[in-house]
Amino acid sequence: MNNDAVLTKALNEIARLELINFRQSVAIEQLQNEISIRDQMKGGQNVNDTTNTSTEHEQKPSVSEEHND
Repeated sequence: MNNDAVLTKALNEIARLELINFRQSVAIEQLQNEISIRDQMKGGQNVNDTTNTSTEHEQKPSVSEEHND
């Protein structure tokens, strides 16, 4: 392959990855809006009004991990 072909292939791959990233961002935003609407209908807090931290989504250790006997 010559340099132009390699560059073209790399640019196409970058464009493909950027499109995937954009679509993922749109899907996440739509899901967050759906969750917000669902929570409002249930009388809960709006997801956009709360602060989300990574600890809210962490799983608690299982019993075997808590007790290292």
